[in-house]
Amino acid sequence: MAGVSEEIKKLILEYLTKWKTTRVNKERLVELKEAIVKKTEMKSLPFTTLKKWIRSVVKETKQAEKLKAIALAEPIAAPLSKRVYMQAVMFDISAMRKIVDKTFDDLTRIKSMLDKKPKDFARTVVPEIAAARKTLESIERRIAEIERKLSKE
Repeated sequence: MAGVSEEIKKLILEYLTKWKTTRVNKERLVELKEAIVKKTEMKSLPFTTLKKWIRSVVKETKQAEKLKAIALAEPIAAPLSKRVYMQAVMFDISAMRKIVDKTFDDLTRIKSMLDKKPKDFARTVVPEIAAARKTLESIERRIAEIERKLSKE
C-alpha cells in the first residue's frame, strides 16, 4: 500500500472500529475525510482516494487476521500406525541404499577414468576418492544397523 501512511491506516481503523462496520456511507466518508485532513494537514483528499485507502486497509487487516488465525491453529497430526511408520522408514532406507550404491558405482567409474589420466593428477585425486569411499562405507554400515534394529521391532 504505497500511498497510505501508518498514521492514516491507524486513523481509518480507528473510525471503522468506532462505526463497527467496513461499509462507509457518504456521511461517514465526509467525517473520515475531515479527520484525516485535519490530522495530516493535507490540502485536499479526493473521495476516490479515500475509498481506495479504506478498501486496502480493510483488505490488509483481514489478511493479517487470517494469518494470525492460521498461526494460532495447532498443526493436525494424523496418528500413524506402527506398520505404516515402519513401511515409510524402510522405504527411506531403501532409497538411501540405492543412493549409496549409485555413488559407489560413480566412484568406481571415476577411478577407471583416472587410469587414463596423467599419474600426477591421479595421485592427487585417488586419496579423495578413497576418503569418499570410506565415508560411503560408514554410511552403509549405519543404514544396515538401522535396518537390523527396525527388523527386530
